[in-house]
Amino acid sequence: MQAGKRAPARRPEAAADRFWREQLERFLTSLAARSYAPGTIAGYRRDLCEYLDFVAELPGQASPAEREACRSFLASLYERGLSPASAARKLAAIRSFLSYLEGRGVIGTAPARNVASPRKERPLPRVLSRSRVQQVLEVGAGGDSPLLLRDQAMLELLYSSGLRVSELVSLRPSDVDWQHARLRVEGKGKKVRVVPVGDPALEALERYMTRGRPALLPHERINAAEGAGKAGVAGELPLFLSRRGGRLSPRRVEQIVVRRAGPGVSPHMFRHSFATHLLDGGADLRAVQEMLGHASLGTTQVYTHLSRARLLEVYRRSHPRARGAGPGDVRGRDGTGHGRQGDGEEDPE
Repeated sequence: MQAGKRAPARRPEAAADRFWREQLERFLTSLAARSYAPGTIAGYRRDLCEYLDFVAELPGQASPAEREACRSFLASLYERGLSPASAARKLAAIRSFLSYLEGRGVIGTAPARNVASPRKERPLPRVLSRSRVQQVLEVGAGGDSPLLLRDQAMLELLYSSGLRVSELVSLRPSDVDWQHARLRVEGKGKKVRVVPVGDPALEALERYMTRGRPALLPHERINAAEGAGKAGVAGELPLFLSRRGGRLSPRRVEQIVVRRAGPGVSPHMFRHSFATHLLDGGADLRAVQEMLGHASLGTTQVYTHLSRARLLEVYRRSHPRARGAGPGDVRGRDGTGHGRQGDGEEDPE
C-alpha cells in the first residue's frame, strides 16, 4: 500500500455478515454441548448457511432476524420446488438459531421467528406385515458363519426391540441384561432407555456372542484382555463387529438389510413394524412411546393409523350389528372392501 493512502473502509454488509457467521458458530457449539448428534449439527449448519447466504444477497442491509427476509427465503424455496417438509425443517432451524440469540441477549426480538410454518402432510410410515417379517428373519436363521450369525442377531434385535440403526451399531456387550432379557439403549440426545428383548432375538444374540463375535474380535485385543485377567478391553468394543473387528456403520447395516429383505426395505422399517404390530396386539400407546424413546406422544400416534386390522377385529367383536358379518360386509372407504389389508400385504406409504 502506498504511503499516505488509507485502507478501504470495511463495508457494513460485510461486517454484518461476519457477525452472523460468528454467532452461527457459537450456536452450533452450543448444540454440541447439549449432545446433539453430529449429523443433526451438520444439518443445522447446512440450512443456516444457506439462509445467511440468501440474506447476504438481498438488496440493502437486510437482517436475518427480519420477517421479510425470512419470507423471501421461504418463497425462494418454493420457487425451487422444495417440499413443504423441507421448507419447514429449514424454518425450524432459523427459529432455533434466532431464539438462541434472543436468549443470550445478542439480539432483540426477532420478527422472523413468527413466520408461519408451511403446512406439510405427514406420510404414514412404511411397515412390513407380520408374515413378511417372519419370512425375512427365517432366511438366514440357519447360517453358521460369524457374519451370518451377526446379521441374524442384528435383524432380530431391530424388530424385537424397535431400535434405530444408530442405536444398534452403538450397543456394547455390557448393554445386554441377559438375566432380565433387556437392553440398555442410548438414544437421541444421549437419553438412555431400557427395552425388552424377545426370546428369538435373545437366542440369536447368544449364538452370535458364543460362535460369531469371538471370530471377529481383533486377536491382539483379545490377548490384551486375557493378559489383564478380564474382558475389559474387548468388552469396550461394539457389540456388533465388522469383518475387520471394528464398528459397523449405519450404511453397512442398511446394505445388509437390503441384501436380506430386498430393495426398498430399510432398517427403520423394522422399527415401524415393531410399533405397529405392538399396537395391533393391543399394547398401550404410552408403553410403545417409552420403548421407542419418543419425546412426544404425538410422534408415536402416527402408528395408530396403521392398526386397521386391529380396529376391524374390535368392531366385529364388539358392535351388535357386526357380529357374524362376513369379510365382505365391512368395506373400505371406496365402498369396495379394497381398503382392507391382509396379513400378507405391506401397508401403503
